[in-house]
Amino acid sequence: MRLGWAVVLVAAVACLAVASGAVGAADAPTRAFIEPVDGETRLWPYTSNRRSTAGKTLAINVLIRGDTTRARQVLTREAAVDWERANGAQPSGDASVPLPGTEDAEVETGPQGDLQVDAPAVHLTWAGSHGAVRYTYVDPARGRARWAAQDFQLHAGTYLGTRQHVRAFGAPSGAWTAIQVHAEWWDWFRLRHTVTSTRGSQELVEDDLTDERGVRVRGRNFSGYGSRGAGGITVVDLLALALPAVALGVGRGIDSISQRARDLVRTGDDRFGDEGALAVGVGGLYLGVRLAGMALETVLPWIHPKLFAAVLYPVVALGVPAMAHRQGRAVGPFRAFGVTVAALLVAFAADFAVVGVGLPRPELVQHRVGVALAAGLLATGASARAAGSPGSRRRRIGTALVAVAALAWLVALAVPLFGL
Repeated sequence: MRLGWAVVLVAAVACLAVASGAVGAADAPTRAFIEPVDGETRLWPYTSNRRSTAGKTLAINVLIRGDTTRARQVLTREAAVDWERANGAQPSGDASVPLPGTEDAEVETGPQGDLQVDAPAVHLTWAGSHGAVRYTYVDPARGRARWAAQDFQLHAGTYLGTRQHVRAFGAPSGAWTAIQVHAEWWDWFRLRHTVTSTRGSQELVEDDLTDERGVRVRGRNFSGYGSRGAGGITVVDLLALALPAVALGVGRGIDSISQRARDLVRTGDDRFGDEGALAVGVGGLYLGVRLAGMALETVLPWIHPKLFAAVLYPVVALGVPAMAHRQGRAVGPFRAFGVTVAALLVAFAADFAVVGVGLPRPELVQHRVGVALAAGLLATGASARAAGSPGSRRRRIGTALVAVAALAWLVALAVPLFGL
């Protein structure tokens, strides 16, 4: 009965939250406007996930003095980093992230945890992408103020891995294009993107456009706005249309890495015994999902990546605990717990390295440790059940451990998925 009332209470709170968001769905900013061009349209220098300041997400960090057509042409044809069209993402958070494809570049992390790239060009692997709409508020000198959706989006990288992401908003008069650029990675437990850097992405755009013909990067303006700690918004003047450049971006190694993972899983029983099969099965399955997602969207760019996510997420949600339960039965209880927890923690660390998260936030580490402990407890319970005879105390304890572990696993999935 108490559980039923708890569900009703949660549903009521959720409905109230949705309703309150709907009531304020058209409010306008009352301050914090900037004028990209004197006497022209005023801009609220942020993006929002709804037509309301309550949904504020990331700050505008680049302003290009030109219409959206020319801005997109410069970003897609002139910059050393080329971009693919996209429809968006679900950003949140803040940390540092290295770029994919910077093997020949000097990459450093600044004192604010921001990315610094020292290289003549950055070679990236491209793929199409899709996602959510963002809005900003524009107040024309002549005309009606309104919430405006982005005019175009661009990305570099992989949707189910790591990428740089651009959202561009054009002035009604065509005098300027406001850009929000950030780095992000796909979290399989949240089933959406996590933003890892805004300042580093802003600096990357600055570096890429500085030496381009017909483009003048005038540094940063509007102090107090833009990326956190960046000291303003990068202002770019388009002097003339520049000649197209060739974008470099070749994907390497995904197929070979995936094949090695599959070979390792197939040979686990022979090479490492039961403990090895448990470690490779649990950790390899999770890493295989990441690699499979990145490989699929690279090989099949015309298919919406969220279709791949829909197919692969059950492998994480159901396959990992099923593997822990199945392989844990052949290992002793204490070894099953230790091997499962260690294997998953190593897999999570390797996953962070693959997507370039760098040093994860404490709450992210806490969640992943909780996931590993839940899977370890499940393997322990399966081991105790298998070792005990029907009706024995050991078997009853094992059954109880499996039930508790299953509940813990469901909670570990629900916390990031629903933002609890």
